[in-house]
Amino acid sequence: MIYFSDINLKISEHFAIQNVGLEVRQGELFALLGPNGMGKSTLIDIITNVIHPNSGMVKICGRDFHEMKKHVGVLYEYTPMFYYSTVKEILAYLCVIYNVRFERLKTYIEKLQMREKIDSLAKVLSKGERRKAGILFALVHDPSILILDEPTAGMDPFMRDVCWTIFKQHDRTIFFTTHYWDEATEHADRIAFISRGKIIGIDTPSSFLSNYLNCQQKISVPLTFDLSTIDHSVLYVLNDDKYLIYTQNEEAISHIQKSTDSYSISSIDLKDVYLYLTKYGGD
Repeated sequence: MIYFSDINLKISEHFAIQNVGLEVRQGELFALLGPNGMGKSTLIDIITNVIHPNSGMVKICGRDFHEMKKHVGVLYEYTPMFYYSTVKEILAYLCVIYNVRFERLKTYIEKLQMREKIDSLAKVLSKGERRKAGILFALVHDPSILILDEPTAGMDPFMRDVCWTIFKQHDRTIFFTTHYWDEATEHADRIAFISRGKIIGIDTPSSFLSNYLNCQQKISVPLTFDLSTIDHSVLYVLNDDKYLIYTQNEEAISHIQKSTDSYSISSIDLKDVYLYLTKYGGD
């Protein structure tokens, strides 16, 4: 449904996107996962022809985005709006463009808790309300393909669940970016990790967790911990203000517990896989 072939984008002598190639299958929920600033939104802009790459191509069902846009709903990181129009006026305008009846949106408006904001000017909406308005805009024409950039950013867990219930209706093909590791684990059929504009791994969430970090323990220790005192084969990464140590070695675990009171043990998740790939398997 969506095909990327050797996408490269250079900005001021640096690659913002480098050698990106992947495929999104029909009916698939495909997540592009990584922290902010790694190229996720840039790739969305390339798909939708907002930005043209230096080389490579993106096809949707074998065609250019503009040929397929009546079948595609897009939610950008920053929702384009007519700031001095109301949400209802913008929706009505889009309904005319796509030749659909406004009434069909009422269920979405209710579920997204936007009924009381429908007559508000776009310029007075909060960030979360603007996000929900953008979702309504993307769904106006009931597209079979959704391209979503951080679709639930800033929303509470309840509203995130509501949004995903709506997105997943009608067996849509969905390509979405997110920095919520749990969201990708729960909803994506496959994931591509992106780091500094490069894809560093594509797989299912379960395969990532079982194949790349085959351990049961993640131990968080302070930066003052002396890493030289543990076996050199034990994996570790720096994360914010702590080290994360991955091991099944009971001796190493026991040593850490005896060496510091400031430790915690937890299960691995997709963020750990990403940190591992960027240190050991990425660029």
